[in-house]
Amino acid sequence: MKILYLTDLGYMGPLNMEFQMGPRPPMSWIAALNSFHCPYPRLDELQEDNFDIAIIGCVHENVDIFKINLEKIKSISKKILFQHDSDHRYFYQKNSLQRSYMLNYIISNVDAILVHNDLDKKYYETLYKKSCFIHEQLILDVYNENSTVDKHGVILGGITDRYGALDGYTLITNSTDEEVYCFGAEENIPGINFIPNTWDYMEYNTKLSGFKYAFNLTPFAIGGSFPLQCAMMKVPCLGWDNSNPHKECFPDLVTPYGDFDSLREKFLHLINNKDFYNHTINYARDKFLNAFNINLYQTNLNKIFYDIINNTNNNKK
Repeated sequence: MKILYLTDLGYMGPLNMEFQMGPRPPMSWIAALNSFHCPYPRLDELQEDNFDIAIIGCVHENVDIFKINLEKIKSISKKILFQHDSDHRYFYQKNSLQRSYMLNYIISNVDAILVHNDLDKKYYETLYKKSCFIHEQLILDVYNENSTVDKHGVILGGITDRYGALDGYTLITNSTDEEVYCFGAEENIPGINFIPNTWDYMEYNTKLSGFKYAFNLTPFAIGGSFPLQCAMMKVPCLGWDNSNPHKECFPDLVTPYGDFDSLREKFLHLINNKDFYNHTINYARDKFLNAFNINLYQTNLNKIFYDIINNTNNNKK
């Protein structure tokens, strides 16, 4: 099966598995699917006309959505899929009405939709009456069981409002004297220690493994790569139950959005009960290995692609 994957990444051509060790989830998907990658601005360079599946991905607020040539994509691929980026609410909040209309036009003219989570699956398949499938996150396992790390501090999943950074900071400082950290460019925020961000996948996860706790309080139902990395590196991650990898890997550490009392209770239980702490990180690690491995990913996606190719209409499955 020949797969074309379209994003804003500048690289043209196939990606080998070494590219999976990159900062953005699509790099793992592109490599694992043995797909051919093409940046949107270079669509006209494609001469092949026999792709089975074309995936329109990474349509975020910085992409020139008006330059996504849908007719060109239709001419070179039998089926077209739209991969939603982040949470549908986040896109509409960050974009103009014209850009939102263009997104609506693209989704209305594809054969099926790939999403990260249950909330967006229900939103897209009921609104557009199209087949909609969960597209799991995929990251490369770099955990070293023999490494000895003196864990300390709490790491926030991100510093912006998109990641609920100040919510996490407030809850943590009202519950414990653990120091609070965040990856990213240093900002003058008292009480938050900034760690220089690194796009080196190995280095990032090595640093992540040194934290005792993590919080990911994004109000948006996004993909969940940060909780998945926490599961891989045995760092318990607390947050809302709106991310599929988060609620699957840390079912005892998530609550419905806005329930800070329950979240604080879970955090304190994690601090005070060593057995509970060990249970959560070992469960998460096992879940990561068994539910988010590359073999299962490839099997699931191949089944999805064959279902789409063999389905002659776009009605909801």
